[in-house]
Amino acid sequence: MRRKKFDAPVPTFADAYDQMLQEKLRNKKIICIPKGGPSGVLDTHEKRLSFVLDYLKTYPTFDIVRFHFKLSAGHAHDFVVLYSEVLNRALESLNVAPKRMVRSRDEF
Repeated sequence: MRRKKFDAPVPTFADAYDQMLQEKLRNKKIICIPKGGPSGVLDTHEKRLSFVLDYLKTYPTFDIVRFHFKLSAGHAHDFVVLYSEVLNRALESLNVAPKRMVRSRDEF
């Protein structure tokens, strides 16, 4: 993928990530928005998007993800779940998300 094509959805991905954090804060699933502390391996939205796209393209085991991204297998799983949801929201806001429910043959 060319850099320009990759960079295009990053702002939308970042907005979806921020919206998700705000929803979790409102619903009391988290008590504060993360601001400080160690930044970790996936410290930018570009890295987060690249991580989830790489996972969804190749579907490696979490042991492989752990090795490539220097994460524990458990954290790798948690990040895949989180960033997949963020990606889905971003794609929906861009109106390019795949249809999940096809109601008729013509619609398919």
